[in-house]
Amino acid sequence: MLRVLGGLLGGKPKEHVIDKYTRDLTAVTFTIHELDKRLKRNDEVLMRWQHRLKIYGTTLVVLFGAMAYSNYRSLPVTGLTFLLGLLAILGLSRLLCKVFEYQRRNIVIKLDKARAQHQGTLEDLKKATNFYSTHSLIQRFSSGPLQSQDASTLMDEELQSKYDELQNLQKELAQLRGDSSGKSTNEAREETDRWFDKVLDVLSGGGFAIENNLVPVTCRKCAKTSGCYVVRNTEWTYVCPHCGEQQTNSAEPEGTTSRSPSGDMKDKNSTT
Repeated sequence: MLRVLGGLLGGKPKEHVIDKYTRDLTAVTFTIHELDKRLKRNDEVLMRWQHRLKIYGTTLVVLFGAMAYSNYRSLPVTGLTFLLGLLAILGLSRLLCKVFEYQRRNIVIKLDKARAQHQGTLEDLKKATNFYSTHSLIQRFSSGPLQSQDASTLMDEELQSKYDELQNLQKELAQLRGDSSGKSTNEAREETDRWFDKVLDVLSGGGFAIENNLVPVTCRKCAKTSGCYVVRNTEWTYVCPHCGEQQTNSAEPEGTTSRSPSGDMKDKNSTT
């Protein structure tokens, strides 16, 4: 008696709910599978009947045409027989298409209802088991490399770290502005470029050695820069906006050196 009252007051156990929805979903998915098979079978049967109608219908038309010509010895009668036979074949083919299209439409309607029922049953299961709440909690508290940390805590720490880095960059910028008065233009530009490199590193998320990979492009003719940067060991073409000088760079694998043909000839002569 106490068990019954406890069940009425506390609701159904989770095991009973899962068993119920398991039975319902099994039945619905079985129905969807059977309707899919019926739909494919309907199309296959239609194609098979169309193929048979073309072969046997054409044979019968030729046979009746030959019989008409042998009986009446008249080309108009034979032509009329062929025409009536072709019209009969076309009419039967259209009738078959209508019948199978009607069956297909009914199967599609049942299939759509079964899929809607399947989706509704899934939604009811998610609501009955608090799927959305538990899923969001699981995703939140299974973050990190070992999936054992709180995503909110990690995000707060990451935001605080980025905020501290930006604050340090702001202090460095104020210091650069204060120290730029007693330095030359080239020194001030180099320090400003390094500061911009640090800003790019922070904005990109870190992990990229900008000072070792990105280098400013300096014109070989006028020795001026325009604020362009390139990645080391890559191919690029640069046109100076100040003097119009064009220079290119070809990518070479690290650890390789280019040798001139004259040097190779000297090595050959020395070995001989």
